[in-house]
Amino acid sequence: MAIKYHVISHTHWDREWYQPLENMKLRLIDLMDHVLEILQEQPEYRFHLDAQTIVLEDYLGVRPQKRAQMEKYIAEGRLLVGPWYVQNDFYLTSGEATVRNLLIGTEMAEEFGRCTMVGYCADQFGIIAQLPQIYRQFGVEGCIFGRGYNFAEPKESDFYWRSEDGSEVLCEFMTYWYNNAQRFPADIRKSMEMLRFIDGNLQKTCRTEEYLLMNGVDHLEAQEDLLPILKRMNTELKDSGRIFQSTMPEFMRALSDAVRGKTLTCYTGEMRNGGVWNLLAGTLSSRVYLKQHNVLCQMLLERQLEPLYTLLAESGIKEYPHDYLRYLWKTLIQNHPHDSICGCSVDEVHRNMMDRFSRVETGAQNMLARGMGLLGEYVDRSTLSQDQYLLVVFNPVQQERTQTLEFTAEFPMTEKVKGFTITDQNGNPTEFRVLSKEARAKGVVTPINLPGVVNVDAYRVLITVQNLPGLSYRTYVITPSETETVLQPSAIQEGNVLENRCLRAEIQPNGTVNLLQKETGAELRGLFLLEDEAEIGDSYVHFSLPHCPCITSAAANAKIVLFSDEARRQRAEIRYVIEIPEEYLESERRRSSKMTELPVCLTLTLEEESHYLSASVTLENNAKDHRVRMRFPTGTRCDTSFSGNPFDVIARSRREAHAEGCVPDQ
Repeated sequence: MAIKYHVISHTHWDREWYQPLENMKLRLIDLMDHVLEILQEQPEYRFHLDAQTIVLEDYLGVRPQKRAQMEKYIAEGRLLVGPWYVQNDFYLTSGEATVRNLLIGTEMAEEFGRCTMVGYCADQFGIIAQLPQIYRQFGVEGCIFGRGYNFAEPKESDFYWRSEDGSEVLCEFMTYWYNNAQRFPADIRKSMEMLRFIDGNLQKTCRTEEYLLMNGVDHLEAQEDLLPILKRMNTELKDSGRIFQSTMPEFMRALSDAVRGKTLTCYTGEMRNGGVWNLLAGTLSSRVYLKQHNVLCQMLLERQLEPLYTLLAESGIKEYPHDYLRYLWKTLIQNHPHDSICGCSVDEVHRNMMDRFSRVETGAQNMLARGMGLLGEYVDRSTLSQDQYLLVVFNPVQQERTQTLEFTAEFPMTEKVKGFTITDQNGNPTEFRVLSKEARAKGVVTPINLPGVVNVDAYRVLITVQNLPGLSYRTYVITPSETETVLQPSAIQEGNVLENRCLRAEIQPNGTVNLLQKETGAELRGLFLLEDEAEIGDSYVHFSLPHCPCITSAAANAKIVLFSDEARRQRAEIRYVIEIPEEYLESERRRSSKMTELPVCLTLTLEEESHYLSASVTLENNAKDHRVRMRFPTGTRCDTSFSGNPFDVIARSRREAHAEGCVPDQ
């Protein structure tokens, strides 16, 4: 049997990880300079840039004069890029972000001359179940990946992977990683010995005579003497096989031809198998503030900005701002590489990420204000007097919504507004509540003059918008009046219950909550119990300290303060302190006997018509080497849980999830 050894020269390029971006960029410049020299000197050489296009931007940002040379090699299929913009994490980013990642990556690659349409996912910590469907809609027919598929017990490395809609791709799993042929020695005897070792491994898993040899690894530069080494190795192989430099598209085409007529296993579902060191599941919660800011920015783009500007474009008010929204998406996706959003890089990397998040949020909020201003300008004002103001409320989601909103009404001090009324678009009086009033200086920016300042009276106002249809807007008219508006700030009230027609939340003395769903009579008890335990793992993997009991807030003495904004919105602030060990003493394998305080503030909000209880929690972390969780016992005993995933709902076995320890009752 003559084996065909496809040698793929590549680098796995983590844009930032154990070194910050600028350090890695210098290394990228060295790598790219070297690659371009090799491509110029060796016309048959090919090299993969990790299926990413962002490396082109990073390199050309420093060496713009190299663009024409890069375009030449990309168009020739010798420098392979795409289809991704970055190698993102699939579970910590939204499905839409993954689609935009591919859109940007494929477009950029085509602009440079050619896109490599192989779905290469080198190092992601698991892969979502709907990726085959996404791939097929982009014209990507094959997938090569390295984590999530029977890593501990390798079976066949060649198989089909199918999404629920029937979309199917041919897969190659890199059982022995993306460096199984990391670098061939110049000594042919050693190279042949290395090849025999590789061959012995791949025989265990390959269903065909097409073997994938990955010549590279993280940040590794191209092997300049590879082609002459392979030529000499072929002489040694004689008729037993052939070894040659290949590309991922060539390998996938050869594999597709080789499996024709064979019966391959077809898998459905997510690729999230393997032990903790394979999936590195601790990264799902490492540096949780990164995940929070990412969700905020994704929601701003997906659920507010884009629906608003789509409405404006369809109404003929404003041309859709493709370029700026693409810029915001690209800036956000630059935080999505697996070593970035997973929170497992050095501190400087994550400080830089926060700057990117801040820029996206600032730009998105500014665009949102501009868009709402445009919408307001095109609303019919023919029935308004000069002293009246317009409030425009937009519902960017498809569902009808009833919600209590807080907004700020600003009146120039020169108008001496004492109070105001609010009516809906039909002229009916609308109830509202003024929480506060303050004098402030409001900055004014115009395109025809220098920035200025207007002194205003700013009122914080609560209003409940009833039954606003999806993807629509409603207008309210604010009319100044001579009657002074009465301030109705949030009032502190006694008790420990938040309640509306749907829910009743009873706060317990220790700060936990019993929540009753009135329509069904279902009650959840003991929600928001805080649990602290020793942490002896790292940012990739959690390991708890054996035989060390958890500390909980069950015995806490909570201070509960209730705020009431009439029936529209109720809020509770719950504060307590628990004592936890100051640190983990690694040399003694125990938690310190010296204790420190962990102050906790839990804020609950229940709106008038809401079917859910909103919650936020802040902690003041004064300890090291520990993990804090909040428990939400459901009272349900089952072996399967259902989890929301990008474009999917996944059923997972609880027993597999807890395979390394006992299965908890709740």
